[in-house]
Amino acid sequence: MNNRSINEINHLRNIFYKLCSPSNPENEKNFLIVIINKKECGISSIETCELLQQHRLGYIKKNKFQIGDDTINRHILKELLLNVTQILKSKCNIKKWNSEILDIIGPNYEVLGHIERSAARLLGLKTRSVHMNSWLNNKELWISKRSSKKSINPGKLETIVGGLVSKGEKPEQSLIRECYEEANLIENDILTKGKLYKILDIKKITDEGYQIEELLSQTSLLKKDFCPINNDGEVDSFQKFRIENITHEILSDNFTTESSIIILSDIIKFIKIRNYLNIIPG
Repeated sequence: MNNRSINEINHLRNIFYKLCSPSNPENEKNFLIVIINKKECGISSIETCELLQQHRLGYIKKNKFQIGDDTINRHILKELLLNVTQILKSKCNIKKWNSEILDIIGPNYEVLGHIERSAARLLGLKTRSVHMNSWLNNKELWISKRSSKKSINPGKLETIVGGLVSKGEKPEQSLIRECYEEANLIENDILTKGKLYKILDIKKITDEGYQIEELLSQTSLLKKDFCPINNDGEVDSFQKFRIENITHEILSDNFTTESSIIILSDIIKFIKIRNYLNIIPG
């Protein structure tokens, strides 16, 4: 591998690791660990926990906030979580109510219960997002621009497909659904694809709460005549980007953090493969 390639990969890695680094660690002392059914499953602000404790929906003990007691059954927990959601909706400044239910995931991926997506971030519950990196060749990638009406990251660039795993779904099912909803992308449009795999768990403090999100990505090569069409109103436009232009857009903060991490992961692998095959443009 020549010096130019080594420097390029090191530069991209530095950007990648910077994006993956936790943000505002000094503020984490203002958060409590959320427990449901004896399982640690989230991180929420002291303010949010105190609000729920005032409404007798949980209690604070040392550095933890427990929803329900240790022996709570599923039926009572369901009602309790519904009440939690209603309090958060009425008392907290939630930008958008999604009316979408997510699984509450335990440390071993056991499902502890279910909750409205809009409330999940306030409780710092772990979510899973699936993404598709759709290449036309080894130089161009399809990119989408988020709707300007989105409550989070409006108008920013991201992967052609990306969305959360909903209640009862497997990640692979979610990706198929999101592909159709966001880009009208179906199996017949794909020439070849890799496995859906985990990149990392992103953890950061946001305006909406503590984000703990598992990023899952699949790399695909699309047919040359494929042209994405949005079906759910969440995308303003699509465009093709060459590899050399993507890094500039990422450094200019024009991409979402999640998509930046996923796309850079792919590009670094691509450069390594091109070097190995000795087909890097001179």
